[in-house]
Amino acid sequence: GTAVTVDFVAADGQHLGGFIAPGTGLLRSSLQRHTRLIRYDQSLHSDLRSPTPGSNTAEAVEYGCELMLAGFVREQLRIATQLLGEKVLVILTGGDATRMAEMLPSECNVINDLVFEGLALACPMEPD
Repeated sequence: GTAVTVDFVAADGQHLGGFIAPGTGLLRSSLQRHTRLIRYDQSLHSDLRSPTPGSNTAEAVEYGCELMLAGFVREQLRIATQLLGEKVLVILTGGDATRMAEMLPSECNVINDLVFEGLALACPMEPD
């Protein structure tokens, strides 16, 4: 994706703030755009629970981008427990959600259509 957004919300619904960082797609495309010699197939994925260094340029870029995002997400979980306590509800959505869920140390919820579910709640359609 283009960006990873993190929002911290208290149990009473109060928004406590958040963070926005580049997603894997933007990290990858930035390297490809600004480094003339990096050209490769983008279908590689590393094991985020037990990362290993890439053995060629393509693996090094892909694994590095995924590892940066994984580190960012893990850090957000650490911050969440500081702000909200040990029992936090983690909801992941978007293109990288399933990959990030693989490496998080606690249970989390992947909701692929979170934006559309929110729109349905905010803007219910009246039956004809």
